[in-house]
Amino acid sequence: MIVPQDTYALLQYNMIHAHDTFKLEYDTIVSHLDSLPKDDLRNFLGYCEAWALSIELHHTSEEDIVFPFLNQKMNFSEEKAQHELIHANLDRILSLIVAAKADPTKFDSCALRDIMNDFKETLVSHDHLHPFPAITVYQYTHLDEEVKHISASNLKTAQFEERDVKAMVERLETYAKSHGDPFLLVPFMRRSVCHSVIHSFTC
Repeated sequence: MIVPQDTYALLQYNMIHAHDTFKLEYDTIVSHLDSLPKDDLRNFLGYCEAWALSIELHHTSEEDIVFPFLNQKMNFSEEKAQHELIHANLDRILSLIVAAKADPTKFDSCALRDIMNDFKETLVSHDHLHPFPAITVYQYTHLDEEVKHISASNLKTAQFEERDVKAMVERLETYAKSHGDPFLLVPFMRRSVCHSVIHSFTC
């Protein structure tokens, strides 16, 4: 995916890469639960932890920088509410991982699988007819609907100034570089994200 020349498209471009990474690495984690790397369990747990923390950092950056800016002319209250639902499952995952890192013999892969299955409902379900949308569809369509909401055409329709959009994207990139544990998140990014995005966030 080529970096767009249109300033209004940069936010969506970055968001697509972030969201695709979260989906891809979800599949990586679940696939390893079928044949758990017991001789390398600590690294696997670290990978799971980095995945969950990267989503938390991503959401924090949106709530601190992106949403306040966009809420000047658009409404992102629904996305903010969706974050709260998503984080309920992230908290469960991180609690399990922290306990397993303290005592690997107590790691329960079935429990993690159950949580990940619940989490998948929040991340990949597109069934708008599901009988329990507050638990499933509402949480996950978040990723794809958010990407659509921040499209270049929507930002232009809202009449944001190009220079202001550029400044906001630059603040977002600065935030990403200065927050989080680099010894945990950078290796995760290098494995998961395309080289052009890695360069923009680690240089």
